[in-house]
Amino acid sequence: MFGLKSKRLDRDRAKQEFDRVTSSMRQAPEAAQMVFGHSINVLFHLFLARFGSSLAFQARPYAERSAYVKSLTKMKDECQQIDPLTSLACGLVKLWIGTLMVGDPPMAKYFFDQLMYFGNKDPS
Repeated sequence: MFGLKSKRLDRDRAKQEFDRVTSSMRQAPEAAQMVFGHSINVLFHLFLARFGSSLAFQARPYAERSAYVKSLTKMKDECQQIDPLTSLACGLVKLWIGTLMVGDPPMAKYFFDQLMYFGNKDPS
């Protein structure tokens, strides 16, 4: 019982953080949304180049998936000062990947759809 409640709290916190950032970005100037969307698309491209699909990612060993999340955390931290929008994008993509790791398809779809709202603003 405790484990289920803890997972629900983690899920709720992740969604709150995700919604906080996406809501803030929806209020940002269009140019910032386009740059943010470009960063998201680059991150998705890198993910797909490495794993091929979300299902293929989920089939990889836990250690490999965890290492990928750690690499996103490092990228997010490194971008914090020089490219804050990319840092935010890394954080949100990392949350999406977290939903894949715990096997939460409804939340994964919700996060993906929200990320694609910005990805579709990328003019490139």
